[in-house]
Amino acid sequence: MLRSPSEKIDAAYAARSPLRILARLIDRRWWFYAASAVIFIIKNSGIWLLAIFVARLIDSLITPTSTNFPMLIALGASTAVAITLNIPAHTWFVVRLSECSRSLEVDLRIGVARRLQQLSIAYHQSSESGRLQAKLLRDVEQTALMAMELGHSGASAGIMLGFAIGYTAFTQPMMLGCFFLIGPVAIALARSFRGSIKARNQVYRERVESMNSRVVEMVDMLPLARAHGIEEVALHEFTQRVAEVHRNGRMLDRINAVFQSSAWVTFQIFSLAILVLGYGFVRRGWMTPGDLVLYQTMFAYLLSSVNQLLNLQPVIARGSESIRSLGEVLLSPDLEHNAGKNSPAGVRGRIELQDVQFTYRGASYPAIAKVNLVIEAGRTVAFVGESGSGKSTLIGLLIGFLRPSAGRILLDGTDMEMIDMRAWRRHLALVPQQIILFNGSLRDNILFGLGPVDEAWLERVIGLTHVSDFVDDLPDGLETIIGERGATLSGGQKQRIAMARALIRDPKVIVLDEPTSALDAQSERHVQAALEALTHGRTTIIVAHRLSTIRAADVVCVLDHGRLIESGSFDELLARDGPFAKLHAAAR
Repeated sequence: MLRSPSEKIDAAYAARSPLRILARLIDRRWWFYAASAVIFIIKNSGIWLLAIFVARLIDSLITPTSTNFPMLIALGASTAVAITLNIPAHTWFVVRLSECSRSLEVDLRIGVARRLQQLSIAYHQSSESGRLQAKLLRDVEQTALMAMELGHSGASAGIMLGFAIGYTAFTQPMMLGCFFLIGPVAIALARSFRGSIKARNQVYRERVESMNSRVVEMVDMLPLARAHGIEEVALHEFTQRVAEVHRNGRMLDRINAVFQSSAWVTFQIFSLAILVLGYGFVRRGWMTPGDLVLYQTMFAYLLSSVNQLLNLQPVIARGSESIRSLGEVLLSPDLEHNAGKNSPAGVRGRIELQDVQFTYRGASYPAIAKVNLVIEAGRTVAFVGESGSGKSTLIGLLIGFLRPSAGRILLDGTDMEMIDMRAWRRHLALVPQQIILFNGSLRDNILFGLGPVDEAWLERVIGLTHVSDFVDDLPDGLETIIGERGATLSGGQKQRIAMARALIRDPKVIVLDEPTSALDAQSERHVQAALEALTHGRTTIIVAHRLSTIRAADVVCVLDHGRLIESGSFDELLARDGPFAKLHAAAR
């Protein structure tokens, strides 16, 4: 039974060895490898027959009277046919190898992307996006490259090695003992450099990830650097990361160069020794001059094969390090587990917090401390407080991005831990504080993740959120490309697009994180009126610094250092002259 890419990846990473993981990721039947070996033998048979044909030609020149010319002609014809067969055989082999490598690359990229979607928001908050990009791009590429090199160079070396040893053992066993001396030497060379190459590849990979992370940061901070006139400072910091990569890359290249040159010198000395030994055999009459050329060629095949295998060591080291790097994502336990949990048939929107506490990893005190709260379905609840009071953390808990360190959250009476949150969130809409737009049309940004929608409903949402105030001024209306992160729009326009994106889903629960922070007073009044109409019958959760935007909230909750210190209606809290009243007075 065929397995999905995710199942294949999970099963592959059950192995510890990177090469075993790679073999499981490729996941081909035994007959595929057997057929590939046969095709590869056909592909290279012309080279082997050519060596034998040349040897027999040399012998025929030295002793023409004893030459079997019909046999020689037949051997020459067979060699020509075998050489011609290289075209279809090589094409078949490369196409199949490419199919394996490209499929592996696709499966890994999709698998890593899927796992990134499954990992908790807490994981992403603690991970640098540049490092994750490097894993998704560079490490997948290095793994696919290792598969390609092992399939081509590794297969070539292995089969060539087998032919050289097999033919020599069958025709001239005396030479075989000399051939076997190369094995221990090659193993000793590989072991002496393996540790250094592995360590350097690990350091180099980490430096590349760090540089990639810095690239993302530098691009994000370009406007700020330009505004403060510190472009050279930002460039200097990036230059230092590039210099580290350059320095570590040179050290890695130096080790690889010493390793490869050491192998080359060692093998050339062996080749010279075999030539001298063969010369002695010819002098004693144990072989013909043609045999000397033939076995010297066989030994050259042997050395070339061993050298190919040794040269694969840096490729394997890079690929193995990339497999381990991908494993940091693919094997991360910090998942949002939804498999096997209940999908809600419907969502009413009642949320209850029971002694909820949350502490960030490595923090010495909780960000949310024993909060008890009931948000009734269809009600509007606002959270206010000073910066750092825990508002954003509480929002993350309410929508399941974060999970309580203690206590529990009930959604329509069911513990959040028992619910498939992916299904529950399909009934939720979020307007985050940092508006996220992509380089596409205005329509695509509003309908993000949705299929076709009713045009009348789309027009109504555009009107209610006052996107209609500026859409007609755009060159192509809803089809206008708004640029990366909405570069062509103002802050207020971006905010209204985000609200339209939320409302188009007709959600049961709406979460608004500073919904009017980027709006001017007039736009704020328009959006506030739209919100009052659209939040009717829906559970609405608002985080706000502008206290004027929450006057119509059913309940206002005041947070301080993660604790819920006050709650009530807007007017009730003002009348108490407590913490909320002080916040209100300070904001005026």
